[in-house]
Amino acid sequence: MFLVRMIMWLMLLVPAYSYADRAIFYQPQVRDLALDINRWPAIFQSVRARGMDTVIVQWTAHGDAFSNPQSQKWLKNRLEDALNAGLKLIVGLNADPEVFVRLEQPVGVLEDYFRRQRYLDVELAKHWSSVLPVEKISGWYITLEIDDRRWRDEAAFRELSDHLQTESVELRKINDKPIYVSSFFAGHTDPDQYAGMLKQIKKQADVRILVQDGAGTGKLTLRERNLYLGILGDCKMSVADGIVYEIFRQTQHDQAFKAEPLERNQLNQVLKNRASCGKDTVLFSLRYLIDLSN
Repeated sequence: MFLVRMIMWLMLLVPAYSYADRAIFYQPQVRDLALDINRWPAIFQSVRARGMDTVIVQWTAHGDAFSNPQSQKWLKNRLEDALNAGLKLIVGLNADPEVFVRLEQPVGVLEDYFRRQRYLDVELAKHWSSVLPVEKISGWYITLEIDDRRWRDEAAFRELSDHLQTESVELRKINDKPIYVSSFFAGHTDPDQYAGMLKQIKKQADVRILVQDGAGTGKLTLRERNLYLGILGDCKMSVADGIVYEIFRQTQHDQAFKAEPLERNQLNQVLKNRASCGKDTVLFSLRYLIDLSN
């Protein structure tokens, strides 16, 4: 009895942030349907064996992809494979392949665009809440990525904040779970302004923001990236809820994104990273960790 009380007392001394998630993104691709279904349980078991406890499925619809009953059933089986491997599941919603083009539309058009995206997200959230046990869904992921350029415009920023606030409310009516969204920086706004922008979003919309570290895209130097990450990871500021460590190297920088996995020694170094102050540690992405091509 004394030993039990001692263990419980020690547990109380451990900060809550010790239990932050270690997650990895998975982006479903149509080509994944050709992979032997018997491999998927082992894939997710391998993720668990590497110390991760959560899979963030970045989207469950991507344009027309995964929009028919057959592909939705295939995706449901993959989500169940992840759950059976002991992983928590954050379910991504609708992804628009033309999102970055659409977001460049005049501010007056953004409101209608965001309304359409909310409708698609809500319908998907209803679907997954009906085919998966609701208690097995650990969160929702909104596929919109917040950058440090487009939202410098005050009117556009208000539309974005209103959109996230409204969607947060609507999703919680379906299944009251944490809501995640990611953000990235490319040097268009200074670090303090960028942090302030994200903090304002969190103040208005009840969302958890995962910030990409930018190592894979290589748009900024290590020193420049650390200026941003240092502010975002400040334990006294509530800005980033997690850091997304990119485990790829971008090889093509035009509109057609192309990248390759890190070399093994580089990957091993990144796998040792932990977000400061108990924030979530997230890897991007599964296909750069495990070869899904064959």
